[in-house]
Amino acid sequence: MKAERRHELQTNSLALWLRWRFPQLARQYATRVLLGVIFALLIVVLIRYRMNAPKIAAAEAQARLSVAQEDVHLLQKGVPPGRVTGVVTQVREALDRSKDPQIQAMGYITLGDYYWALANYVEPPGATTQPLLYKPQLPHDQLLAKAAESYQKALGEQNTQAYMVARAHLGLAAVYEQQGFELDRSGKAPTTGPANNYWAQAKAQYEAVANAGDAPLVLKDQANWHLRQLPEIEQPVWIVPSTQPSATQQIGPEFPTTLPAGPTTGPTTRPI
Repeated sequence: MKAERRHELQTNSLALWLRWRFPQLARQYATRVLLGVIFALLIVVLIRYRMNAPKIAAAEAQARLSVAQEDVHLLQKGVPPGRVTGVVTQVREALDRSKDPQIQAMGYITLGDYYWALANYVEPPGATTQPLLYKPQLPHDQLLAKAAESYQKALGEQNTQAYMVARAHLGLAAVYEQQGFELDRSGKAPTTGPANNYWAQAKAQYEAVANAGDAPLVLKDQANWHLRQLPEIEQPVWIVPSTQPSATQQIGPEFPTTLPAGPTTGPTTRPI
């Protein structure tokens, strides 16, 4: 009986507290409780935002890179450089927006492809009448140097994504191959000791792709094809005057044997 009585008193006390005391406490502390709930919700929202922010930034950066890559493709198809002016801005904004290594490497590869395309842009007849539209703003050798620098930065940012690593190596190889050809063509290549070093650098870049176990097969095939061509391409032709019947009298190095105008192919231009 005492236990039942004690339970009844406790129940009555709780009922009285809920009826009279709880509303008083609720009115007194309602603002503080509400602020506490709001603060907790803000923390949850902030945590979710911080978790999703890198994904959002990467998506926005990827969108900018896609626009830049489309412009590079237009330039490769013959659109004048003066009408493709937003590539560097789009890539820089993408690189600033996301520090993801994949985005960084993709951005620098896009820049490399852009400078390579500018360096190899062929002005149509009559382009001299509109130099601002058809002529790149930088000299040819500086554009090649910027392309090589961009591909090097891509390699520095990425060492896990096999496709982008291979693309950067192939881009570098194409630049070195063209620089080697142009040095030979200029007649300034050394005639004693090692030949101009661009050929060796191109070979090293192609071998990096050919020997990579995880490189895409299509890029490995491209690298192996270039490796088979290089020994013939880098050999100079010795010009013999027509008045001399003997072909043993050598005048000096002239043009590579198989390339009338430049390297066989440029960097792979397939979208990343």
